[in-house]
Amino acid sequence: MSYLSDELERQLEETKTTGLQLAERIGVSSSQVYNWLNGRQTSISEAQLSAIQAALGDDSIYHARLVEAHLLDERFGLSSHLVTVAIMQDSQSMHDKPRRESRGESALQYLAWQRKDNPDLNELIIDLARLLGADGLPKLASHRRKTYAPKL
Repeated sequence: MSYLSDELERQLEETKTTGLQLAERIGVSSSQVYNWLNGRQTSISEAQLSAIQAALGDDSIYHARLVEAHLLDERFGLSSHLVTVAIMQDSQSMHDKPRRESRGESALQYLAWQRKDNPDLNELIIDLARLLGADGLPKLASHRRKTYAPKL
């Protein structure tokens, strides 16, 4: 689950709106709405967020809660726990609510910690990022580059 899925589900229940009705109102597929509700997808555009808010009512606190949920889902990285997102003048802010970390997030956090003490792992991570299209990463020194082959 995600913050966005929890908040969206809460607002749908409160407004007695189904996922299918929301999809029709904002012009996205029902599978898109269900991906948000199931936490499979947390990315959402500003236009989609605004469309959801308009479809569910004009309460500014509800809209702020959707924005807050979206921003909380977007926190990632080693120091992400230091980032706080909260709504001004809202006693029911969700910033203290725990959210389960995905397996991918857990794996990335583990690798980030391990790379500090393991230069080979650090180089492998940089190579992988470059292979996946990351630009601006430092070139590795050729004398330190190793070939990584699976052990059979």
